[in-house]
Amino acid sequence: MGDRSAEPSPVLPHLTLKPTRRPVDACRVVERGTDRTTQSTRPARAVVAEEWALLRLGLRAVLAATAIRVVAAGANVLPVLEDAARLNAGVVVVGRCTDLELGDAVRAAAGSGRSVIAVLPPDEPSDPLDLFALGAAGVVARLDTEYDLHQALWRIN
Repeated sequence: MGDRSAEPSPVLPHLTLKPTRRPVDACRVVERGTDRTTQSTRPARAVVAEEWALLRLGLRAVLAATAIRVVAAGANVLPVLEDAARLNAGVVVVGRCTDLELGDAVRAAAGSGRSVIAVLPPDEPSDPLDLFALGAAGVVARLDTEYDLHQALWRIN
């Protein structure tokens, strides 16, 4: 993963990404066999609401690589938000769900007081700026790479 400082943002093409360290390098997790704490203040628990099971599994894998544990996942956002409250998850990753439109899902998740990352399907009519206005802390496209999701998660702080 090279320097992306001169590349346009895949989500907002009119913006250019700032030069940053890779998010995985910036986050150190607890080392095995020690009681050292993490250096990141990013929430350590997340929930995923997305209609496609395979995409939920992929999001879980990317979140795990960023030291964020997925504690609940499902195709419907409302039960997943209930799980987030019960399991004290700090991040909600929400894509296309079977019970709410993406904008409504982002609004509901943001209203719960958690950080929200929206995953924008390619055929979704929602504008990323509208999703930010509804409370999303980050927006990535389904076609983006794991690097882009790492960047969105890293910038939650």
